[in-house]
Amino acid sequence: MLYGGQPRDSIKNSYAKPQKDVRDEIIMNALQSGDTTFVVNEVYVPILNGDTLFADTVRTRIYIDPSKSSVYYDRICDFSLDDESYYETPSSKKKKIPSDLFREWIPLHLYNGDYYLYAPCEWIIDKYKITDSVLIFYGWMDGDYGFSYDKITQRTGGYSIQDVRDIYNELYTELNIYIIDETRGIAVFEYIGASEDFKFRLQVRADKARQFPIVVHDCKWKQLEYEFEKPDYEALLKKIRK
Repeated sequence: MLYGGQPRDSIKNSYAKPQKDVRDEIIMNALQSGDTTFVVNEVYVPILNGDTLFADTVRTRIYIDPSKSSVYYDRICDFSLDDESYYETPSSKKKKIPSDLFREWIPLHLYNGDYYLYAPCEWIIDKYKITDSVLIFYGWMDGDYGFSYDKITQRTGGYSIQDVRDIYNELYTELNIYIIDETRGIAVFEYIGASEDFKFRLQVRADKARQFPIVVHDCKWKQLEYEFEKPDYEALLKKIRK
């Protein structure tokens, strides 16, 4: 399967994309280098519904950007919030956070057995920021959410964020963070009580992002996001859970 993704990714509100000329310049530089690795490079016929033409030609180009100075790093690691689309649990109280717990996390993906960051077609990225009052979930359907929590405790191999509550103050989850590679800043996030499809997430510290190349999904029209390989989470957590 060349590309695909979870349907929820195709209906979320999009963050603003980089300016067109910047994006096109990056792509052209990559193509002209002669050593670009394409994950997908396809052109699709026009989309018709009766007599209505919805798109001229839909191009999907997904390629690997190995540059450590790529502008996409800054975009992926942007944790700014828009006041108009940020929602927070009322009366979120401050708590003590373990001093060695890193605060900002971005998703890490598996492709051909190696780890990559991902610059998606739509700028919807499941990021997390831990503050002393809320756990912020980025990239939800209608905005970003700051959920309150009771406390953060240290546990074998990592940390536990307990009693996470949504903006209606209803119990949402408990989040376990397992540090599986301290040198590279890689962790597995586990949602207690979630379905198997959403139970685990592979994340990396934002300050370690430039260790990893970026898979870039260049698109002119809304498309399903690339579907990466699913990590073997049980194998990754086996040593920690002994």
